[in-house]
Amino acid sequence: MKKSEELNLSEQTLYIRNYAKRHTDLESFYRDINSLNIISIQDLSFKNDIELFREITFILSVIFSIISKPHLNNRREEIIARSGEASMISEEDFQKTLRDSSIWKDQGNYNIIPEYVYYHQYEDDLRIYENIFIVHVINELSFLVDQYMSLYVSLLKVADRTDNELVLDNSAQESALQLANKLSRRINQIKESYFYRDVSKAKNKPKVFYPTNILVKDRLYNLVYKFYKKMYIYEDKEDIDDELYLFYFSLLLKVFKEQGYELDSRNKGTLFSDKEITLPEKLIFTTSELRITLTPNKEEHSFLFNYKDKQDDASNTHLLILTNDATFQDIKAKEKDKDIFSIEYLSLWHLGEIGMDNHIHLINETLQSEKSLITNFLNSHHHMVNGSLTLYSSYCPSCKSKNINQDMGFYFCPDCGAIYKFMKTKGVKPSNKIIFAELKGH
Repeated sequence: MKKSEELNLSEQTLYIRNYAKRHTDLESFYRDINSLNIISIQDLSFKNDIELFREITFILSVIFSIISKPHLNNRREEIIARSGEASMISEEDFQKTLRDSSIWKDQGNYNIIPEYVYYHQYEDDLRIYENIFIVHVINELSFLVDQYMSLYVSLLKVADRTDNELVLDNSAQESALQLANKLSRRINQIKESYFYRDVSKAKNKPKVFYPTNILVKDRLYNLVYKFYKKMYIYEDKEDIDDELYLFYFSLLLKVFKEQGYELDSRNKGTLFSDKEITLPEKLIFTTSELRITLTPNKEEHSFLFNYKDKQDDASNTHLLILTNDATFQDIKAKEKDKDIFSIEYLSLWHLGEIGMDNHIHLINETLQSEKSLITNFLNSHHHMVNGSLTLYSSYCPSCKSKNINQDMGFYFCPDCGAIYKFMKTKGVKPSNKIIFAELKGH
């Protein structure tokens, strides 16, 4: 998670905790949840990204100036050169040449001349500590910009047969992406320079850099060093997962409330005490037709959802795991228990699911707000459509496969991962209404 996102998330969770101080029991917390105005971290993130990119643009211009006239180590090196190649030798070199008979040549007639001479040459060495630091900053910025680019590209719209619009809905997203592209090109220019290529070959590069006279007293080097100390890099706070969990728990309750779910009267108890929010073991939300049991697990930063129609006994269970890994690239997919229909992952930017290949795939391929992501998850596991009982009890309504199995009151398609059932009339007779618990996995 980006540093700016961590800071904004901390501000939002502080706001949620202050709300909880005034609504210490679960009943009042849920009753007045609509008054809790949670701000999108995404919106704040794009604005902060643009500010950061402008700062990086300035630092890259400073680095270009450093590269054009860097500090050097003037290295003195003794060599033996042909006498005709040495333009000038010192008294020390001359005396050493006189003493070494092996480099003198006898031309006859007592004519002895030096064929080689001792000679000191001076070379400018770029590979000093401070220049190694500059290259380190360039590499850090390159990694940082690549991370931003990867996230932005994952949110781009792509063409399909149903959507004729490829315009980005968020102008800040477009501005941020354009700036990131420009930064990437500037960094690549620096990487093509002799300075970068030579200094990158230095051995024994330090992992931690400390201020030196040059880094402190040279104005250009000092600007880069000051920026480095406060650089926005992907560095997670220890409690960031807990803050993300509280953020999405509060958003989830807002979605339940907006969709007309009532909090079961058995859900009572203190929510806020000792300056901390303590989630109950289970929460039950109901409508006239559906009951959803929510089981929080703060240690694993997950929610277990159980959907049960009031007209039949068949229920479906889904696990939602929160993560600060924006696109799930560094997450190993969790093994699915036989009683769990699906496992999905939720970050600030994406909703992902474990597909048929046991890899995590993005569900939203374009930008959606955090509230939209949690809403899509909640609604996707009880999605109702009209459908023929006769046809779709034999053919998968998602991929048309005839290779379907029936168990626990549900139909399972092993080819595409769809899971569905037929709504029962008065709890007994199946109807021509299909309820999807899982619609076409990967």
